[in-house]
Amino acid sequence: MQTAGTALLVADDPQVAATLRRHLARAGFIVYDARDEREAVHRVEEIAPDVVILDLPLERGGASTSRRIRELASGGDVPLLVLSAAQDVTTKLAAFELGADDFVVNTVDPSAAHRARDRRCVARRASARADQR
Repeated sequence: MQTAGTALLVADDPQVAATLRRHLARAGFIVYDARDEREAVHRVEEIAPDVVILDLPLERGGASTSRRIRELASGGDVPLLVLSAAQDVTTKLAAFELGADDFVVNTVDPSAAHRARDRRCVARRASARADQR
């Protein structure tokens, strides 16, 4: 199987990282992980990825991580995709000013999705029990 390339996934939320890693692997990428700026910079220098996907809030390390990746010789031209729950124009502009090539609104909160799933399962089970009576 031919790979789509190497992807560096920088995410501080393990659930989000696991979901993104699974989707990237299905798309054929060899996925490397980093949880913070230090790891991300080390990985960019180590593997020179084909794409960096950054899911760190800009105000909590994402901004400096973007800046440092762009300063590296091996990270200067790597496509940088920023994921964020923020939907405001200011955050999007800041991401582009920091060197992002694209900005994607990450609208799925894993904990909210799990709660919705749990509520749906409980409701379905309660309905099935009511039907049995």
